Amino acid sequence: MTTTLSALRSFEVDFDPDAKDLLLRFARGDRFAIGLCTAYLSERPDSILELQEEFERDYDGAIESLLERALRMLLSDSPPALYAACILLSQCDEPFSETTLDGIWKKMPWDESYPASVLPVLASLKRIEFVEPKGDGLALNERVKARVLRRLSDADKQSACVTIANYFAQSSLPDHEKIPKAHHYLKKAGLAKEAAQMAIAYSTAFVKEGKFDAARELVASELADSERFERELRVFFLHQLSVIDFRLRRFEDAIASLEIVVKELAETDNVAGKLAAQSQLANLYAMTGDLNKAKTEFELVLREQERHRNLSGVAAASAQIGMIAFQERNFPLAVEKFHVACLLSERLTSEERRLYRLNWDYLKDELGEARLNEWLALVKEQSESYVNRLLRA
Repeated sequence: MTTTLSALRSFEVDFDPDAKDLLLRFARGDRFAIGLCTAYLSERPDSILELQEEFERDYDGAIESLLERALRMLLSDSPPALYAACILLSQCDEPFSETTLDGIWKKMPWDESYPASVLPVLASLKRIEFVEPKGDGLALNERVKARVLRRLSDADKQSACVTIANYFAQSSLPDHEKIPKAHHYLKKAGLAKEAAQMAIAYSTAFVKEGKFDAARELVASELADSERFERELRVFFLHQLSVIDFRLRRFEDAIASLEIVVKELAETDNVAGKLAAQSQLANLYAMTGDLNKAKTEFELVLREQERHRNLSGVAAASAQIGMIAFQERNFPLAVEKFHVACLLSERLTSEERRLYRLNWDYLKDELGEARLNEWLALVKEQSESYVNRLLRA
């Protein structure tokens, strides 16, 4: 049995047939165990009988011991390029292709003694099963990863994660593919402020571009640890998530986010923001068929708009309540609320006057002019009195 060593360990061991059969038997055919033995024998080629005894005495203990010795071996190299690759791979939360890993490697702050490419490094690590195929890429063996992570300093972890983030941010991939990856590794590096800024900028851009899945990935990632945010930023992300979920037709999720937004804003002095969110929530309730909740929310909005004497807001909320009443076939209430909106629109913009006139025409088409006038005669005095009280207040 002979061994070939180079500046970068290749772990090439020439086994004669008997030695190979012996290794397969005591390693129980396990590829990782065989890889560990190969790493050890590449430096101590005459120790196979010693390994046999060790494995037969305590199989699991032998693997743990050999793994520790192999990592010390990698650390003893000058430079420790193989161990450095293990550090990099330990921070990768998904399998990456050799091309991607090579691109990341070339952005790491190595000195000239390190290989210019990670490919020969990966070849060496694959030979001893430290790196293994996974999906469409390569990943660090989980047992190796656990050991490496226990040894790593926070600074080493951050350096690797920042490099991975920068690689994706600067890559030629489309934004909706690369930015969520860059964002993930910025967060993992502990750069929370930078990650939040990236999520704000790109989630907004992705929504405008219709890239809702990418936008949702960014926002949901930020909200996973939203307790670190001040209320204003938390509300922004929750509202953004509700918009995205609405566009993805995830209506129940959109409602859940908006309910929290309304609750949060109710505890602030942002009345306009709270009313806008509450109106959106009411519309979502109506879309999903929960007309009682929709009416309740619009009535709360209406009372708040009345309190602030916001005629435009009162008209809008009245029209919404009127539409729900129409759906419930409560035609007197529907006519009353649409009439209120029409009366108030005389003091609003031309566009609002046009909108509420269209609503009134819709009622006329659905009910017929005769029935509309019949209902109007019943509620006209009440709606006019309401508008007059509001204008005198």
